[in-house]
Amino acid sequence: MKKKQGMLIRGLVTIRQGDRVIVKDIPNHFVDNGLKGLISQIINAGHDSGGSHTYHYLWANGWNMYLGSDTTTVTTTTMTALVSPIGTAPGTAPNSKSGSLKDGSADGIWNVVFLATWNPGTVSGTCGELGLYGKPPDNASFAWRPTSTFNPTAVMFSRLSSADADFSSFVIDEGVPLTVEWKVQCSFV
Repeated sequence: MKKKQGMLIRGLVTIRQGDRVIVKDIPNHFVDNGLKGLISQIINAGHDSGGSHTYHYLWANGWNMYLGSDTTTVTTTTMTALVSPIGTAPGTAPNSKSGSLKDGSADGIWNVVFLATWNPGTVSGTCGELGLYGKPPDNASFAWRPTSTFNPTAVMFSRLSSADADFSSFVIDEGVPLTVEWKVQCSFV
């Protein structure tokens, strides 16, 4: 039996229009802000700058998801926003969203799941990119909790795009809900 020696972190995205699955568990592209967020979770070790336990789940503070229409720009690590958001930047927020942690103690695969739904008629046009946004940690203290002096604007942590051949762009069906499930998966390898 092979001894497990490391950990794999990846994002997996599923998109549905009504009952139709557009893509299922397609790997995302983390950008600089996403990697800084992951690193800060390790460095912060469950403490804020004042030393009290805060134990935030990954990017749980102020997260959101947005859609964009760009189909030609590939993801770069320095991106901080979608290229062409649908709606006023950063984009049209989903009508409902939820976050959860799926316990992986039995199989060694843990998922932080972000679920966003846009109601019928809420968004329209061509979807060519999606972004997972969250408030980044403080660069100096690595604190995640907003304070009176630190309350950053949410930035894109991860992107999925048709330009990267992650999925084929599609016209949003305004007659059914559009749902995106974005899993940040941690597993032993």
